[in-house]
Amino acid sequence: MEISEIISAANQELQWLKYYANAETKQKFDPAKSPYEQLRSIGYTKRVIPLDHRCSFLRLTSGKPLKESAIDDMVPCDDYRNPAANILTALEIVLLKFPEEHDRIAKELQ
Repeated sequence: MEISEIISAANQELQWLKYYANAETKQKFDPAKSPYEQLRSIGYTKRVIPLDHRCSFLRLTSGKPLKESAIDDMVPCDDYRNPAANILTALEIVLLKFPEEHDRIAKELQ
């Protein structure tokens, strides 16, 4: 997987989170943690759809833990986000692999 593809998908995911996440939870966002463990949906619909189902269209996995995996070893996955099964979203990968992006992502989410 190319870095540019992951960053592009992460930016799109960030835009959707910016819209669909509750404003109060966005203010308390900590980029060192997963956005899906912190942010809550705005809940405008009758049936609230989890943010990781609504906002992430690229989920990645690897044969070894993603924290230890090189970007080139990551492959797209059709399953829902599941950290226990080594499946994370593009935004989570960017937060995990590129700490220099933390400030930009936190500011953009506001």
